Amino acid sequence: MIAIVGGGLAGLAAAIELQEQNIPFKLFEAAPRFGGVLETITEGGYRLDYGFQILLAAYPSYKKLNKLGYLSGLARERLLPGMYVCSRKAKPILVADPLRRPDLLMSTLLNAPLSLRDRLKITNLRANLALRSFDSLLDSPIEGEMTLLNYLDQKGFSAEMIISFLRPFFGGVFASEALEVPASSFLFVIKAFFEGDAVFPAQGIGHFPRHLATKLPPESLFLNRPVSSITQGAGSVELSFPESPSENFEAVILATPIETSYNLLGGQGELEYGRQEYQTVYFQSTVSLYPEKAIFISSHPESYATYGAQVSNFSSSLAKDGHLISLTVLKQKYEGEALFDRVRVELEDHFPHCKGRLSPLKQFKHSKQKSSVLSQSPQAKSRLELAKSKLFGVCPERVFLAGEYLRGFSCQETALASGFEAAKGAIALSL
Repeated sequence: MIAIVGGGLAGLAAAIELQEQNIPFKLFEAAPRFGGVLETITEGGYRLDYGFQILLAAYPSYKKLNKLGYLSGLARERLLPGMYVCSRKAKPILVADPLRRPDLLMSTLLNAPLSLRDRLKITNLRANLALRSFDSLLDSPIEGEMTLLNYLDQKGFSAEMIISFLRPFFGGVFASEALEVPASSFLFVIKAFFEGDAVFPAQGIGHFPRHLATKLPPESLFLNRPVSSITQGAGSVELSFPESPSENFEAVILATPIETSYNLLGGQGELEYGRQEYQTVYFQSTVSLYPEKAIFISSHPESYATYGAQVSNFSSSLAKDGHLISLTVLKQKYEGEALFDRVRVELEDHFPHCKGRLSPLKQFKHSKQKSSVLSQSPQAKSRLELAKSKLFGVCPERVFLAGEYLRGFSCQETALASGFEAAKGAIALSL
């Protein structure tokens, strides 16, 4: 019997791998729900994601789940392979991938704020990435040490392309306005956008892990079961619980955040590493901003909300009435009503027909203490490596670690892949 501690994507992936190999397991999750940082709440008739996230169908783990049948029955909506580019006092421009939406080729060519040189560079990048695997991108020593901003400068992308298009879009993806993430992370993500659909669970991102849990045996899943400590003995690992007897297992897959894992294994002191600070803001509108299932970005460098979507276009089940709008805010100057007022002015500037039709709904502040996004700045990477070395130093041989922190990059793929890999290690030990 193998134990899994943590019911986020990494823990669920580990459980799926064990189930596929007919290995009995027990999964313990401290919270009353599965999903970890992937959470959707219902408030006032609206389904609100704790941070805007989508699924990328080109990722290897997504393909694996789909092939094995774990995504069957999960209602998903395919998003437009493109976006609206908004600038001040100008009509939003719809830019689409011409290879996947040839019907929008002419409008994209005529209207997209991209020079011919930048278009050729994107085409060349796409061709080069088609020849590389996802793993090779994250493992690249050169691109892994270079920041995205330096990479774009080195590759000759224009300042206009970076400021008006790449910074608002990928700044939103990585929650890093300064683009201080490794170039390897950018290449990893943009390859997925090039090669597959962006999809959205119809009931919100939190439904994705809950759906995966329905594919696992309910007698093996334990919610509201926090683990207090993990101790390796002779040939087994003991899990201790606050309010129930301890249990012994052949191996344990520890799929919790890095600091939780460190504490469970008896680590002393705190682990220092970085997470990104940002905010998610929701508005309700009585009029639609636009009809497509697409995101929008703001190309103006002083925009407060640079990345957003009318998410009710993705699924009508997200809003009881009207239209639900989600925005990602990276700047930290405003909070509360002041933040809503600032963002509302920008929205009304981009979409003048919605003036006077927007009502604030909810604000989530993703602090450095509670954020779903690991910081990938050079300084944060060094701190994370030190934190991982401390964790590895207290991790016994029968405990297998899983989590996005192992790759230093927050995304569903790194979480899922780490769970699959940890389960394979536990299986090899138990055989």
